[in-house]
Amino acid sequence: MSVINSVNKKSIAIVGSGLSGLTAACLLHKLGFSVTVFEAAPDRIGGRIFSVWEGRTQLALGAMWLHGGSGNPLYHLVKRLGLLDPEVWQQRQDNLPDLCDQSSTYQYDWAQCTCVTDSGQPVDCSDIRQAEQTIRQHLADVYNLPPSVLKDTNSDRMGAYVESKLPMDAYSTIYGSALKTFALFYANVEGVHSLNDLSIVGGSDYTCPDGQCLVAGGMVGLIDALADRLPDNCVRLNSRVDRISLTPDGAASLLIDSQWHQFDHALVTVSLGVLQANQLIEPSLVTSERQSALKQMQLGVVDKIFVRFALPIELPNNCNHLWIIKQRLHRNWLDGLTGVSVVNKSRDTLILWLAGHYAKEMESQTAEQVEALLVSYLESALRCRLPRVTKLLRTSFGQDPHLRGSYSSYVPGCEPGAARRLASPIEFAGSAVGVGKPAICFAGEHTSEKHYATVQGAFLSGVREARRLAAYYKLAEAKSDLAAMI
Repeated sequence: MSVINSVNKKSIAIVGSGLSGLTAACLLHKLGFSVTVFEAAPDRIGGRIFSVWEGRTQLALGAMWLHGGSGNPLYHLVKRLGLLDPEVWQQRQDNLPDLCDQSSTYQYDWAQCTCVTDSGQPVDCSDIRQAEQTIRQHLADVYNLPPSVLKDTNSDRMGAYVESKLPMDAYSTIYGSALKTFALFYANVEGVHSLNDLSIVGGSDYTCPDGQCLVAGGMVGLIDALADRLPDNCVRLNSRVDRISLTPDGAASLLIDSQWHQFDHALVTVSLGVLQANQLIEPSLVTSERQSALKQMQLGVVDKIFVRFALPIELPNNCNHLWIIKQRLHRNWLDGLTGVSVVNKSRDTLILWLAGHYAKEMESQTAEQVEALLVSYLESALRCRLPRVTKLLRTSFGQDPHLRGSYSSYVPGCEPGAARRLASPIEFAGSAVGVGKPAICFAGEHTSEKHYATVQGAFLSGVREARRLAAYYKLAEAKSDLAAMI
């Protein structure tokens, strides 16, 4: 058998056990490669996808949105694995028309929402809904701007563009407070502190999904399903890769626990934040183009806070989501909150979201400090005394050294195409198999040109790199629907 067609002895080191890494691992193992996954975390796989059980409720600490329906291979995989009832997707589509609306924004079912100010004053939802639609429409317009207009835009900051479309006195009323609240909400959705942290030009790369749905327990079932398809001892926990280099003959060399290990190929799937913070790749192998691309993108921080009470909590009008319209400054991380939602049917657990510097400040405080501030904030907005807190659970994506954030976006002043450049492999030209051996490959949501910041992007990047290696060895499967092989 020729070297080209024999892959059963070709070794692949995959750095990171998130969705992209495990997706590639499953496909490459099925194609006959010898695969080893190295995970720095000591006790779990999944990266930014993980959930925990609290009583009878599964809480998604990580990714929980599935973007894209019929045109998304990940949707079909999740459906085929039995992790998503198709009726749930259809129901979400029926209740939330125009989910994407040519932008990456979300909509809530306003029939299940109520609005109050942060001091508990009831607010007419019809007025507040208009403010939300105004912000969302201006954000949608950004994604529809032609390239010629994008180049002529004075400021490459999405927030400045949105503000330029609002009346001069827009912020002087409760409607104006709602505009500020929803501008912050959509910044949270994008994982940044403010809409001014988002690039208009960079956003032109993004392709909007045909819908999305909330996977209540998170995407951890997908991670488990992928792990089950790998051989025993394939994934090595507590194995941090400190450096990746190339040997003179083009093998990928990984420094793990002060020992160098050689593989035919390496696939790097760590987060953008880890790549930016550490010299994981031998500096001499990092081109100026790759260095520039790393500076064109940012890894935002989005955190969740789950609060469980000794007794059920009834939000105003027995709603599922309460918008809290901001009218005063707390001058701390509470200023990053825009609302609160009920998590489970027993209604004893609430969830709140925050992002950017607000999230990082929250992470820096003790659990006792967070609980005290949060209970006071909620009691003011709800105008009632709350039952005793029995459990407070929060994420700390910014402080996690193995993640350093949640998902990526483009920085203002960037040039489009950074994700594509980050996806390009480091090649070895002297390969016996052929010129341009993809010795060190890259995957992860930040390398997905059209679907960065999504689980779909992470999944597709893993499929892409498995296809790249299959094509290099001229496997027939390289031209097939690889995603369907999982």
